[in-house]
Amino acid sequence: MYALEVKLDGVTLAVAGAPNAIVMSLHINTGIEQEQAWLDISGVNDLGGERRSHTYWIMQQPLPPQARLELRLVETATATPPIQEVAFDDPEHLASQADYQRRLREDPPVARMLQTVSPQASLALTLGGQRTVATLESGREFLTCGLLWDAWRPEQCRVGMRSFSQAEALARQGARVWVHAQMGPGESCVVEIGG
Repeated sequence: MYALEVKLDGVTLAVAGAPNAIVMSLHINTGIEQEQAWLDISGVNDLGGERRSHTYWIMQQPLPPQARLELRLVETATATPPIQEVAFDDPEHLASQADYQRRLREDPPVARMLQTVSPQASLALTLGGQRTVATLESGREFLTCGLLWDAWRPEQCRVGMRSFSQAEALARQGARVWVHAQMGPGESCVVEIGG
């Protein structure tokens, strides 16, 4: 099976994968309002018979300042068990989603004033020998770096890094794309947390 291997300062945090995985994604997020960057690793698994599940390996794990993460797409026989798996058709999950949609309709998100804690936040991504440093330029408030793997193209995962403002996030357009690339099995990239 394919998995996303994550090392934090040389120590393996997770080898996130499942034999029935359809999608696996990893996100490193930071911005002006966060004291620390954080890491999420999640995915979608095929439960058979048109059933799917949300799967979580790491949820909003804080990353220390100046952290160095090595991310790799690997083929492996064993993987880190998820910390949570919730079927799409689970009644509690369906009720939670319905409540979330109701709250969005009643009180749509709007841009708000953010408390500036980390104005110099940055993410540096090194891939294929090229290093790109993303910063909070042009009034942008958030940075994200991610890997996305899917079962339809299992021999690669997409690597991306971008910055965006609240307004751009709400409009779902306008973000600055710093990196848009692919990474194959055994290849790795390094993300360094700055700021």
